[in-house]
Amino acid sequence: MRRRKVRFIDIAEAARVGIATVDRVLNERGPVSPQTADLVLGAARRLGLNRALPERYQRRLRFEALVYRPDTFLDPDTDERAVQRRMDTGVWPRLERALIQAGIRYQGELILNRTFMDSYEPEEYATRIRLAARRNDGLILMAPENALVRKSIDVAVEEFGIPIVAVVNDIMPSRRSAFVGIDNRRVGRSAAYFISGFMERPGGIIISAGRLSYRGNRERVRACVDRLGQLAPGVSDAVIVEGLDDFELTRSVVLDALVGNPGTTGIYSAGGFNRAIARAIGQARPAHRVVFIGHELTDGSRSLLRKGRMDLIFDQNPEVQTDRAIQHLLYDTGRLDSRPDDAPIPFTVHGPDNTETVL
Repeated sequence: MRRRKVRFIDIAEAARVGIATVDRVLNERGPVSPQTADLVLGAARRLGLNRALPERYQRRLRFEALVYRPDTFLDPDTDERAVQRRMDTGVWPRLERALIQAGIRYQGELILNRTFMDSYEPEEYATRIRLAARRNDGLILMAPENALVRKSIDVAVEEFGIPIVAVVNDIMPSRRSAFVGIDNRRVGRSAAYFISGFMERPGGIIISAGRLSYRGNRERVRACVDRLGQLAPGVSDAVIVEGLDDFELTRSVVLDALVGNPGTTGIYSAGGFNRAIARAIGQARPAHRVVFIGHELTDGSRSLLRKGRMDLIFDQNPEVQTDRAIQHLLYDTGRLDSRPDDAPIPFTVHGPDNTETVL
């Protein structure tokens, strides 16, 4: 006599749960409590369900990314101050897209929430870190380096036992479990190498630092200045300006530096806002060519490269950073057997003829 096929409704009745719960357990859709999952799997085995069953039920992890992202800026292509939008000014828009894509890619294993911080106030970051630590299994953090932020990381790790991974900008000393990002000293030295090679005449250098409160930006600036002293001893002291992640302020401080230093032959943007710097160069109308090297391959910087208004772009590949940060959290929560690579993420170099991102 042929045995009757075991149906989901049979398992549901035996385990005293709903059919939807059986579906979530057997197809590993989650979320279901471990106790309920054990009931469903036990009933399926007793009834002789003819299919591969999960060896053990693992609930979906909950991770959250707390990421600094500047507030809305003025559109650089219009003089209408009422028109505002978020622009491709730096790493933030691509990091945002990478987090969204990662949430979709890993949706069977985890829930990836995203919180974007317009404020730069350390107190707000500290509060958000504490709140996020209570409700998540791990955090991805792109935040300013500050004593209050460092302390909030340490408290979150100690009280809640969750791993915290810093991306883009390291936050040390702290109890973060890993840093995922490029070697900022190496990229700063590379900027000096290319600027000194591209310059057509001796002159001054302007470095737009974004925010020097970011460890990564400080490392880029210092490494560039030190390497320039070795490669181009005839170059005068670098003029360092901060745009504080603001389009108009970046344009203004770079324009003032260009006007005040007419012998400038090179600009290195260690932060973002390449379009603001390109606009400042155009407004200053230098009498000679100014080499312009910056960071982050975006639609705006691609256009500047192709039009000859920028010479080179260093890209820190935020998509790769996001994926490795998640891998670190999965390892720290026991879902991966091998620790991911701790080596810096490779940065890529782009000119007018190679403006594609490397994923």
